[in-house]
Amino acid sequence: MHRSGLLAIVVGGALVAVAWPARAQRFDLPDIPQCTELVPGAISVDETPVSVNLRVVLDGVSRQQAEAALGATRVPYAPLNVGLQVSYDTAGFSSSDGAVLIDQAKQHYGGRRPAGVHAVYVLTSKDLYLVDETGQQDSTLVGLADCIGGVAYPEHAFAVGEALPDDPFAVVYAFGRNLAGKVLGHELGHLLGAHHHYANCAESLPETGDAPCTLMINDVGLASLDFSSTNALVTRGHAQGLEPLPPAASAGGGGAGAVRGLLLLLLLACARHWIPAYAGPVQFEPGHRHLRKALRVTSLREVICRGR
Repeated sequence: MHRSGLLAIVVGGALVAVAWPARAQRFDLPDIPQCTELVPGAISVDETPVSVNLRVVLDGVSRQQAEAALGATRVPYAPLNVGLQVSYDTAGFSSSDGAVLIDQAKQHYGGRRPAGVHAVYVLTSKDLYLVDETGQQDSTLVGLADCIGGVAYPEHAFAVGEALPDDPFAVVYAFGRNLAGKVLGHELGHLLGAHHHYANCAESLPETGDAPCTLMINDVGLASLDFSSTNALVTRGHAQGLEPLPPAASAGGGGAGAVRGLLLLLLLACARHWIPAYAGPVQFEPGHRHLRKALRVTSLREVICRGR
């Protein structure tokens, strides 16, 4: 027998009742519509190790470059006890349009991620761009995820990013370090439910010695290898959903953890009302795919951009 409480919160205008057990576990919250997660789709304060099986597709990039980038990418996921199990593939895609390149990656795998893989990431040597609503090419793009929370959907668990070299002046200042790894970690974060507007430019500054903002900021030059507290909860929740939950621990203890989790959950419930320290625009792509009539918009794709 396990102790649990009942918590009622308001999320996105809806009253949600959540059972709060003695041990930490993943909580599923409303997700409407698919691929936007206007409020978090899941959160977790658990620390049980979980793994994300990531397929890295090398597009004009060597495996040595990929492994160097992944060394940096693993840094922000390690405190969450989220491990990356990586397999590799090689392809030669024809487009530098980020959205088209994602579609080509889908075609490469028959329209959905391969068996045994949670997410597919194309690491490319191309200089990516995105066609904006006026038909102009936006060449500030360095990475693109197909879907917020895309790991939940085999046909949307795709992202692409540039194999950016480090800034030659990175020996003098920290902003230009580990750029390819930061882009990869950022876009994988989107597939695991993380958002730009949960990032901030306060939490990473005191302790990382890196760039001033957390990883999900939408400017790679400002991003550190550190998730904000909110994005950490969301990312961990989505990653934990990929693994079977372990058996519940016996009742007793865990009181402090439950209180901490309760406070964090209440903060998340209000997160959409916060004014972030720095937040870029949410990008709505033109086109017919993933049209959601309820919102009259197409699939939400969030963009991480170079500083202009």
